Amino acid sequence: MLTYIDTSMLLKRYVPELGAEELDLRLTQEQPDLILSELGRVELLSALARAVRAGRIDATFSANSYSRFLEDVSSGVVELQPIHSGVIQQAADVIRQLKQPLATLDSLHLATALRCQADMFFTTDQQLSRAAKEVGLAVWPAF
Repeated sequence: MLTYIDTSMLLKRYVPELGAEELDLRLTQEQPDLILSELGRVELLSALARAVRAGRIDATFSANSYSRFLEDVSSGVVELQPIHSGVIQQAADVIRQLKQPLATLDSLHLATALRCQADMFFTTDQQLSRAAKEVGLAVWPAF
């Protein structure tokens, strides 16, 4: 199953936080093909840096988490999708089509999932979840 995993959910793969065990269980049971926009690489680094500044993790844990992410990318566990003009255009189309507001970066995640014809969309962002459902994607977890 081709599954788009946004950064809010991806972080749970590398940092123990609420929902991490459920994600691990789902990934173990289903073994989906995970895809993520290149944008997620930067967002993951940003989230790890925030966690260090907040004292939730230390710098070594952050570096190890990012290394594990890069190993997942190298081994094909997570496939990064490029942001190109087609994705930008699709993001603009999604923003015009939605009944609710959607942040710019979230529209790029959603557009990437749509362009890749993802079967499932993993996110912990409620607004992004609603938008993904509105454009016809199956979403986990259900809010």
